[in-house]
Amino acid sequence: VVVTPLLYFMLVKNGASTLYALTLIAVVLGGLAVQLSVGVLSVVPRLHSRLGRIQLIDVTGAVVRLAAILALLLIFMNASVAIAIGCGALLLQYWMLRKYVAGVVDLRAPENDEDRATIRGLVRKQAANAIFFCVQGQITVFLISFFGTRAGAVAEVGALGRLAMIFAVLGNLLTNVFAPAFARCHDPRRLRWQYAGIVGAVTAFSLLLIASAALFPRPFLYVLGSQYMHLERELVLMVGAAVASALTGTFWALNSAKAWVTGAWLYVPLTLATQAAMIPFTDFTTVRGVLIFGLISAVPNLLLNLALSYNGFRSLRAARA
Repeated sequence: VVVTPLLYFMLVKNGASTLYALTLIAVVLGGLAVQLSVGVLSVVPRLHSRLGRIQLIDVTGAVVRLAAILALLLIFMNASVAIAIGCGALLLQYWMLRKYVAGVVDLRAPENDEDRATIRGLVRKQAANAIFFCVQGQITVFLISFFGTRAGAVAEVGALGRLAMIFAVLGNLLTNVFAPAFARCHDPRRLRWQYAGIVGAVTAFSLLLIASAALFPRPFLYVLGSQYMHLERELVLMVGAAVASALTGTFWALNSAKAWVTGAWLYVPLTLATQAAMIPFTDFTTVRGVLIFGLISAVPNLLLNLALSYNGFRSLRAARA
């Protein structure tokens, strides 16, 4: 309801005809519907720790998508075709997932009213965070363009931000392995050990990454390109911000796996208040100033998730008592 008019306006503003814009929107919305179904069904193999099945579905979708793009590059390719290919790959993954899930659970089972109410409550608690997360990344770009005077700062911050992809593998492990295992565990003592082990491993990896960036910055910058080799000092700040985001993501993955999300909405006002307080003291004309702004902005959410974890473990103790 909100995204469709904005998408239509942006497409038409950039020269798309009405028919072409409507076609793109239809394909995007169709892909979104399939993606939502894939997201729901993928919970089943994760909770059953069927990592082989998850990898097979992911790799199959990626290979089909790549093969289709390479084949059509030689014939005809535009935005609609590219998006349609992505949607087709999602449909294939949906079919594979549904076929597997049908053999594990009863898809025709009636809804449980209590479970439905619980899920709706969790969605409401997380809705504000999800919406804010979508626009949070654009705030820094807006502040650079509004307060800054050097257009290159946007490109340099964006280039350094690509290094955060180092944590993509870690995020995949959290989603498919660690968080489902944490969700299945009901023994409080074992749960604490799992939490400490997961957080400890991520923290150790993060500290190693920061040390590597500080001691050997040039290999990191070489990946970005020769035009960014002068950003050695800024590299450590960027890696620090990526580490803070990864740690926050780890805490959030574990908290949401156990539905420890009461009070998560505080992420929005705490982050906005922190950023508003920092604006007068931040030099948005330099990459260093922008990175420091982003790093400090991540601190409230990190501390909030630690508090959610503490309250979650405290509720377990209260339940046992």
